[in-house]
Amino acid sequence: MNIFQKSPEDYVLFYTQTNKSQYSNGGVSSCTLNALEATFQILWNQNSAGLNKKILDDILLVGSHYKPSTHRSFEEIFLSFSRYQKYTKVLFTKQFLTKQIPQMINYSRQYSIKNNLNRCGVVITKPPETVSVVLLNSKIELGEKEIKSIIFDSHRRKDHSGAAFIFFESDRKLVSYLKQLFPSIKLNDMDLMQYEMLNSLEVNLVSLTDEGENSKSIDVNYQLLKHEMRNTEGFVPSMKDFKNEILNEFPKNARKWIKVLNSENQLLFQQIANFNKIFEQQQKKNQQFQRELDLNQQMITEKNNLIQVLCKQIEKKEKKKRRKKEQEQEQEQKQKQEKQKKNEKEKGVEKEVEKGKKNEEKQEKEQEKGKKIEEEEEEDNDVDEKGEEEKQEKEKQEKEKQEKEKQEKQEKQEKEKEKKDKQEHENIETLEENKEIEIENEKDKDKDQNEIL
Repeated sequence: MNIFQKSPEDYVLFYTQTNKSQYSNGGVSSCTLNALEATFQILWNQNSAGLNKKILDDILLVGSHYKPSTHRSFEEIFLSFSRYQKYTKVLFTKQFLTKQIPQMINYSRQYSIKNNLNRCGVVITKPPETVSVVLLNSKIELGEKEIKSIIFDSHRRKDHSGAAFIFFESDRKLVSYLKQLFPSIKLNDMDLMQYEMLNSLEVNLVSLTDEGENSKSIDVNYQLLKHEMRNTEGFVPSMKDFKNEILNEFPKNARKWIKVLNSENQLLFQQIANFNKIFEQQQKKNQQFQRELDLNQQMITEKNNLIQVLCKQIEKKEKKKRRKKEQEQEQEQKQKQEKQKKNEKEKGVEKEVEKGKKNEEKQEKEQEKGKKIEEEEEEDNDVDEKGEEEKQEKEKQEKEKQEKEKQEKQEKQEKEKEKKDKQEHENIETLEENKEIEIENEKDKDKDQNEIL
């Protein structure tokens, strides 16, 4: 199945390939070693047209000595072989995501230009595959077109039958090719950590040391390579086989092996020193990480305490608000009840006033009737004097009754006025008390705000 959405010709200028790959050549897990060797070969070979099939076979021959089935990181390969520590140097190591491939190429290009590098190698590892990209900052022409970058890929693809050098004329086409080679993977129900683990790229920018640029030959010392390979973790052959190999050549090459072993011991001491530095750096990082963890835990506890304090203050405020609301509701109910009572009293007073008016009207009518009767009695001359005296007494009694009723009505009205005055006085006192309560509540609010601040 073709990995490219378009034809490879839309991305690639041309290929230089061989029929061999890391799998057919015996180095099943050697892609990182192949990529580092290819980076060194391309950086040293100033003539990009000389990157032919023979160089590809030589690169795969180096990788074929890596027999472990486990993959190794760039740092582990770089620190295990003196060849790369001597001729190359690592400028930076960074992590990118597959969606950041354009930023990765742009960052590497700008970094190499600022450091005045004619070319630099970008070793890209997306487990379990590693490829190498060499960025060319000087003009290199092949035919009518200019080359801007070269990829080395030790894997077999559908577009090339084995390991290959792939040439590009622009960074845009290089980025498009790498996006198809390392697509972003996003599965359902995938969290951010899983996404970053599946789509992470480890990028190492490599250039030549002064010794690497000035060296006239970069032939591989396969005896030294084999010995250093034996020191890598996971290599199967034992040290006994290595001793037998040396003793079989004794005494012809004894001096040569003494030099080799001495040089290998020096390299091993260097590797030990390098690993010790890495170990010390890792310890410092772990200590810093532990300090950060402790600080974070302290911050968490302090914040939790603050949260508890704030929760208590919020509860207090809510209780006060509830009390205020209850008091306001009670006051409203009291006011409603007082209004109802006032209305009822006013209605009762009005009824009594109306009754009084009606009684007065009745009395006036009775008086008029009495006057008429008197007039009629006066007119009647035949009435006896006794009857007149009785009439006068009756009239007097009626007048006395009317006067008593008037006095009683006046007393009732005066009592009602006194009751009204008392109620008004009580209402005024309750209003003053409510105002004092409101002032105290406002003072409590100010105190609470000051405590929070």
